[in-house]
Amino acid sequence: MYVDELDRPWINTPFLFQGFPIRKQKELDQLAQHCKFVYVYDDRDEKLNKHKPAPHRFQTTQLNIPPKQSVQPRQNHHHLVAEIRRIKKTYDLSHGYITHVLEDVQFDRTFNVSDGKALVERMASSIIKNDNALMLMSQLKEYDEYTVRHSLNVCIMAIVFGKHLKLNPVQLRILGLGALLHDIGKMKIANSIVNKPGALSDEEFTQIKLHTEYGYRLLKKRAELNPAIAEIARSHHERIDGSGYPRHLTVETLNKLTMIVAIIDVYDAITTKRCYHDGISPHEAIRLMYESEEEAFPRDLLDKFIQCLSIFPIGSIVELSTGEIGIVMSVNRNHNLLPVVLLVLNPNKQAYCPRKVCNLELMANNETPIKIRKILESNAYNINVATILFEENDFESLELI
Repeated sequence: MYVDELDRPWINTPFLFQGFPIRKQKELDQLAQHCKFVYVYDDRDEKLNKHKPAPHRFQTTQLNIPPKQSVQPRQNHHHLVAEIRRIKKTYDLSHGYITHVLEDVQFDRTFNVSDGKALVERMASSIIKNDNALMLMSQLKEYDEYTVRHSLNVCIMAIVFGKHLKLNPVQLRILGLGALLHDIGKMKIANSIVNKPGALSDEEFTQIKLHTEYGYRLLKKRAELNPAIAEIARSHHERIDGSGYPRHLTVETLNKLTMIVAIIDVYDAITTKRCYHDGISPHEAIRLMYESEEEAFPRDLLDKFIQCLSIFPIGSIVELSTGEIGIVMSVNRNHNLLPVVLLVLNPNKQAYCPRKVCNLELMANNETPIKIRKILESNAYNINVATILFEENDFESLELI
């Protein structure tokens, strides 16, 4: 049967989304532990066709903290601010590096590899210490320099995800540099095609697909680069069902590092505003990928990516139980329901000036704890996450409540 709705908010259960199929007795038993009743469609109901089941995901979603658990505060906002200020220099250096690399490729100049290795090493070191600060930087998405920001964001998220997967330092360095350079071949494609507002013609799509081979050739001839880096550039648009390009590879021949970049490439692309589409919220992106990419990516890897992002991904716009509206600026790896939230609007939906920071972990033991009531869609209340994060810059002046 297909569970269409629970008898309580999904946030009070260990299930990431409402709407999923029941296939085994142990799944039914788990559901019974949390709900007195649910609304279902059985597989003979014609309405089932109107509700596409999300792929199987019970083992994915054991994320929520047990109810009524006493929480000892571990997050320190001032520590996060200090980390943001320190990491911002690394982010800016990396931004400048990838900008110069793409320009060098565009004008057929030799690009610097050693600086890229050093910056990836620096980012990996920062992420191992604290992944929240760089992930927050990845939300600084600018419409007019998409390829630069996209390359940097994919690199940051790939290293964060690699850390989550417990990859060794060598694998992290290969993954990070491969992610940073994965779209380098786009510099050999006409800008009018890369940034075309409307749908691509068949001929234009054939051209855009060539960026994977161009990138592979550029990186393959650099002897100082691990061959796996060139392979990431070549195969990050491949899909495990053979529907990708350029070689229509399948799960048997695709490696883990390439698939990590492939998943994050899609995630960042659909959460970023482009000339031909509006970006969607992190939570909407997770739902879309989970429901529509069943045959595209390894299920276990996509499951772990969702776990890595957490229930409330950084950059999500949320409404608190107080009625205030905010942006998630730091996830809590110990307690997924208790992130740090940058408060943007007060309970009357008027702008805070200055904005405030609410650490939900610090509120957990209050007589009336503050909780997240729901995740909102992108641009809710005309909130532009990137603009607000740019305005705050180093977050030093924010008031902690």
